[in-house]
Amino acid sequence: MTDEFRDVDHDGTALRIEALIDGGQYAHAKSLIADYLAHTPDDATIHVLLAYALLGEGDAAGAARASASAIVLDPTSAAAHQLSAEAFRLQKRFADARRMAHVARALAPNEPQPYELLVVIDIESKRVRRRTWKAGAEAVRVAPDRANAHTVLGNLYMYGKRPFKAQAAFRAALRLEPDNSLALHNLAVVQHSLSKVGTAAATWADLLATDPSSTEALHNIGGAARTWLRRLKVAMVVLLFVGGIATVPMHAVAPDDGTRPAALVYPGLLIATLAMVAASAGVLWHVRRSLGSRTGAFLRALPRADVTLIPQAIGLGLIVFAQFVVLFLPSPLALPTSGHLTDGLLILIAISWIASRLIRAFRKR
Repeated sequence: MTDEFRDVDHDGTALRIEALIDGGQYAHAKSLIADYLAHTPDDATIHVLLAYALLGEGDAAGAARASASAIVLDPTSAAAHQLSAEAFRLQKRFADARRMAHVARALAPNEPQPYELLVVIDIESKRVRRRTWKAGAEAVRVAPDRANAHTVLGNLYMYGKRPFKAQAAFRAALRLEPDNSLALHNLAVVQHSLSKVGTAAATWADLLATDPSSTEALHNIGGAARTWLRRLKVAMVVLLFVGGIATVPMHAVAPDDGTRPAALVYPGLLIATLAMVAASAGVLWHVRRSLGSRTGAFLRALPRADVTLIPQAIGLGLIVFAQFVVLFLPSPLALPTSGHLTDGLLILIAISWIASRLIRAFRKR
């Protein structure tokens, strides 16, 4: 026995090991456990803690053995059966996992973890039945203030293709635990599936604030920005072409000596340009309204999500500004300039598309 264990009672030992496990210091925890079991091998609690440590390290087979030892020493230990079920689940031994989770539920009917695990097992094994829905509801009933219970129920609603109920469950989890990264992630996925681009983007921004290393949040923030830019590009191309076509029949309506501003000669061009400005302002308003207080975080994330996004936005802004300036040019100069801007927009779209594909392909390597 090491000096660290001298004159230390059992509870102090277990608490020390548990603190190490909670802190992710699994190797140190296992070292203390080995020292303790060397002189007290029949302590079920320490075997349970060993199973926790092994699960933390990703050693599902080792955790299954440790939890089996704990069950032999204390067949009434709900924690041992719960850990055994978790270890079997990670090994995809779903029948064994389900059996152990049922025992854990019987031993601790007022604890949410066995119910949650039963839901997870059934989802992963693609064997969702009526019992699964009952387990999800029971998890929330016995622990209404536990965020994970609501998250698991939300996952079940996602699996059952009930997105609105899934949203409600994830929001309930986030009210209890605003930094719950799993609930944030899955809420964003559901919102995206409902084509709520702005709402999903705001949730991805929240997730990125909680977990700055989340590559999926970055990817989806980039996706939301590309969606907004794509919509603006389509609107601008259509409006520029419509404006160009509309000038043909309107030319005779306003005779021109070559010095009047294009806005007075070509009402179609004026209307198309103002519509383009309005479309740009509308997209910006929609983005700001959707993101709210996350706008700054969203914009800061864009260079990490896709380095082409900011240049694209600037390019589109310059084209809108230039098209507005065209209205004040003499009419003989205005139409060719507007045509060049249309060409420039199409070139910008092509270059940004190619650049985005190349960058994403490079990142996958």
